[in-house]
Amino acid sequence: MDNVVVGRCAKQTESNSVVRKYCNTNVLDILVNDIFDLMMNKLRISIVLIGLLIGLGACSRTEKKEPGVNDLPAVTVTLLNGTRVNLKALQGNVMLVLFFPDCDHCQRESIAIQQHLEKFKNYTLYFLSTAPATEIETFSREYKLNEYDNVRFGETTVQGVLDNFGAVATPSVYLYSDGKRMKVFNGETAIEEILKSL
Repeated sequence: MDNVVVGRCAKQTESNSVVRKYCNTNVLDILVNDIFDLMMNKLRISIVLIGLLIGLGACSRTEKKEPGVNDLPAVTVTLLNGTRVNLKALQGNVMLVLFFPDCDHCQRESIAIQQHLEKFKNYTLYFLSTAPATEIETFSREYKLNEYDNVRFGETTVQGVLDNFGAVATPSVYLYSDGKRMKVFNGETAIEEILKSL
C-alpha cells in the first residue's frame, strides 16, 4: 500500500524522500558553491584588470614627468657630408623636417622656412628624406638652405621613418627641446603656426 495514489499523487516512500532530500541539498550546495566560485573568479579578474589599468596609468604619468626623457627618434641619418648621426643623441633645440624633394608641399614649406630662418636661430634644423642623397643635395641648393650653419640635410631609410614616425604626410615638422617633443605638424603648415611653437 505504499505506492497507493492519494489525491492523484503516489505516496512517497520514506527511502525515496531521504534520497530526494539528500540529493536536493547536495545539488543546492554544489550550485551555490559553483555560483560563488564563478563570482569570486570574476571579482579576482576584475581586481587584477583594475590594478593593471591603474599601474599603466601611473607608469605613463611617471614617464611624462620624468626628467631627462628623450623623445627623439632612434634613427640613424647619413648627412650629405657622409657623417652618420643617431638622432637620439642630439641635444638642445632640434627641428626635424621629413620631406621629399619632388613634393610641392615640401617645397613651399622649405621656402617659408628659408624666408624666416632668423627665427630658427636657436634651433638646429634637420631636413630628412628617404630620397637618394643626390636629390637631397640638389634640393638643399635649390632652396638655398645649404648656406646656413644650423641647417643639415640627411638621408634615412623608409623603414627608419616607419619605425620611428609611422606613416606620416610630407612635409612633417617635429620640434624638440632637450630631447622632449614639443610640437608636431603633419602636412603643409603655415609658417606662422610653426613659429608660434618655437
